Amino acid sequence: MESNNCSYLNSERLEILDKEDNKHVDIAVNITKDIAEKKISILDVVEKLGYLLVNASFTKREIGVLILSETVQKIDSKALNPEQLSFLCSYFSEKLKDHHQVATSALKGVYALINIQHIPNESVVHLLTTLFNHITCQQQQQPDRYLIYEIYETVLNKHINVVESMGIDFVYGVISSIDGERDPKNLIYLFKWLQVFLKKVKLAHLSEEMFDVLACYFPVDFKAPPSDKNKITREDLAESLAKCLTAIPEFGTLAIPLALEKLDSALKIAKNDSLNLLVDGCKNFDAETYSNFSLEIYNQLQKDIFSTPDEEIRQKYLACVKEVVRKLGTQSDQNKFNITLSDITLSLKQNLLPDSKMFVQTSQILLSVAQANKTSAIYVAKIVCGFLGTSYQITANSSQKIQQLRVYIDFLKTAVQNNQDFDLNSIEEISNAPALFLQAILQDDANLVVEGFKGFIQTAKFLNDSVRNVLFENLKKLIVLNHSEPLKSVINECLAKMAENFHKEVENKILYNEIIEDVVKVDSYIGSLCCLVKVPYFENYVIDTVIRYSVQNLDCSKVVLRHLSFYLGQNSRFIGLLLGKKFISNLTEFLQNIPASDSIDTEYLLNIRNVLVELLKKQDASVQKDIYVHEVKKNYQNQITLLTVLSGLITPFKKSLFDDFSKTDFLLNCCLNSFDYFVQDTATETLANILNKITEEHFLQNELQKIEQICEGCEEINKKVKLTSWVVKGLVTRNHQTAWTWTDKLINLLNQNANTAIGFRIVMDEVHSSLTRENNCNIMPLYKQKFYIYVTNKICTINGHDQASYYNTIGYLIEHAPRQAVIGQFKKVLKLTFLCLENSRDPEVLEILILRITDFVVSKETVIEDNLEDILLRLLNLTTFEHSMKVRIAAIKAIRGFTNNYPIYKLVPFQQKVIRALGQCIDDRKRIVRKEATECRSLWFLLDAPL
Repeated sequence: MESNNCSYLNSERLEILDKEDNKHVDIAVNITKDIAEKKISILDVVEKLGYLLVNASFTKREIGVLILSETVQKIDSKALNPEQLSFLCSYFSEKLKDHHQVATSALKGVYALINIQHIPNESVVHLLTTLFNHITCQQQQQPDRYLIYEIYETVLNKHINVVESMGIDFVYGVISSIDGERDPKNLIYLFKWLQVFLKKVKLAHLSEEMFDVLACYFPVDFKAPPSDKNKITREDLAESLAKCLTAIPEFGTLAIPLALEKLDSALKIAKNDSLNLLVDGCKNFDAETYSNFSLEIYNQLQKDIFSTPDEEIRQKYLACVKEVVRKLGTQSDQNKFNITLSDITLSLKQNLLPDSKMFVQTSQILLSVAQANKTSAIYVAKIVCGFLGTSYQITANSSQKIQQLRVYIDFLKTAVQNNQDFDLNSIEEISNAPALFLQAILQDDANLVVEGFKGFIQTAKFLNDSVRNVLFENLKKLIVLNHSEPLKSVINECLAKMAENFHKEVENKILYNEIIEDVVKVDSYIGSLCCLVKVPYFENYVIDTVIRYSVQNLDCSKVVLRHLSFYLGQNSRFIGLLLGKKFISNLTEFLQNIPASDSIDTEYLLNIRNVLVELLKKQDASVQKDIYVHEVKKNYQNQITLLTVLSGLITPFKKSLFDDFSKTDFLLNCCLNSFDYFVQDTATETLANILNKITEEHFLQNELQKIEQICEGCEEINKKVKLTSWVVKGLVTRNHQTAWTWTDKLINLLNQNANTAIGFRIVMDEVHSSLTRENNCNIMPLYKQKFYIYVTNKICTINGHDQASYYNTIGYLIEHAPRQAVIGQFKKVLKLTFLCLENSRDPEVLEILILRITDFVVSKETVIEDNLEDILLRLLNLTTFEHSMKVRIAAIKAIRGFTNNYPIYKLVPFQQKVIRALGQCIDDRKRIVRKEATECRSLWFLLDAPL
């Protein structure tokens, strides 16, 4: 019975096995199955494999070992008892001494056995001892070495008792195995595993030997070949190696000298790796170890910071200074740390004189030292701020005073941030800082004033009464004056900081209770107040003041609405406060009284609309509806103002909320009977918004019929195009079935007016449109793809589509169409694209097409390669396009792109033609065109030059 079950193990079948055909794996699967079903034991298997296992030929023995290894790997470990495991371990130990090929095959069996948790400890020791003594790791192939490392890691993870019992023998065996490894895949594995190994295993007297084995790779000099599939980078290796070299405190006395030695290298990677080593060492090395090398470390870092021209590497040096000083601050003897701080600051202090060439680098070093911890922050700030304060008083040069004050504030800021209980007034050397800042803000130099206010921002809570009185007096004057943006910004930030700390004083000494008449002062004052809304104490004052000036007069209202249009998008709490104070009602009451004869500038109207939209778009439908119903009852003298308010109220409506269809008649009247572009644009866009959100189909159809009738009677083609375009946009974005009927109407208008092409840009453009998801519109996915494909398919079937309106339409469609949609349709619109490049005189359309072609060239699209000659020749013609420099530059850049992205043999036939054509551009009247042409011509000239 048993013989029948194991017929696959008879000698005839085993005789014909070949390692390459992998049939030994199938046999292992069968063995595993039979063992699981208890038809055979593992000892029986060894006996039946005897023909292979004791064969005189090492190739047969190798196959036998492979079958047994595969079996152990696949078998359920519970099926093997300790006696069987001991037997297998003994067997594989012997095979590790066999022929090289047999031994490496046995490694798979060893790995399988080591993974079994209940394997006897003495058996693991036996396997490892044999492995250490009889397998020279570095003489094996890369996969076999990798497997050996996996065996070691598994032993460490699953059999730590064995590791501890073997002690130094295990450590020595590992060191011997890894010494000399060069393969990057193996190294990255080793560097990651050794981080664990070093922390779990005691190295004893082998610490230096282990470090030396690792140190030979430092710094890492590795560049992966292009064909490397492992995706291992130099940075990966360097980072993992550094963690190994700093894994245990015992490495400290070895790693720090190594880092200092390599810092002297001219190679940037050596410097980088050395700095990383010093920083990483701070995590595990003893503070006393760093203290012993502190002088050498500091001298080396200081020297390189002063001498390196590389800003990136300088910042790494400074970060290293910070981490090393932080580590020194943890040593048990704080007196030694204080001495180190004293040595550093006193040796560098003189470099902070205003004329010193080392001022910047010195201040950077000292600031890094100060940022290390609480002690260093106070210690360095006392010395540096005291020195700079004195130097500032005797310095006459304004730019030097600015530099000194800027550094002074940096140290003060560091001291404040590192010490929660910091008290500026208790430290003599820096207690006069507010007086210093006060001097600065009273100067004529605006940059010095900016630094003075920055100082007050950092020291706000430490200011005494006399300083605050002078500061607040100046702030009251400054917040109503017009300043440069940097100065205005810092004044407002200072005001907000003072408001957080001194509510009552700011209210009584800075803010204005009387009405400001000068509109310039109102502009500056409102800008300053907006920064106070984040302070709860001033919310009511700010909102009341904003409302007061928004309705004071037209000029003040313009100023307030401009500020609100900017701030509302940044502060949602502001919105709630304004609505709570009935701001919309107050504003519209003011607007309704603007006389019909008054001319209102477009910016003000846009700000009104934007503010209303921002206030309402996130409100509940019921809130939107109540406000709308209340506001539309008002009578406006000026119809443009009415239109603006209506647009601002309707645009943010939730879906299906609008039902006041009498207002669509007003909007249509504005669309078609006004000559004001703002009125036309606002009315048509608002109408599109309504069409996009109507959910009742019969209401939508009624509105569309009304619009269709009005369009048919409209004789002004430009107004008709604009209205039709926005109707199409409102329908297409929601994917309504009538969208394509209206799209056909827009396409038909192309025959009547070349400007109709602009209508397709309106539909595709998302940036300059209020039809957005933020405004609660129906914006369906892929609507632009669908519209682009529909229109291009339609246009390509029209006879006589070689008119300017048609190929300009292609340009505007391509501008905003998704990339994949353009690629998919490019062959279909190729003729129109060529016609546009040949005949269009519209610089904007031409630039759009050229930029899209350039994009395709860079991504090496086949559609360009298939039409190389046609596209290249047309681009060459545009390099001398006289109406636009942008078109000429875009064409030259596109031609340049061919040299990097398409096969040379395909470009060579056009080489001379391109060189001759670009020769004309070298005489272009614009310098930037000449520069681009020269570079492009050089690349084409060298196209077929030997490397």
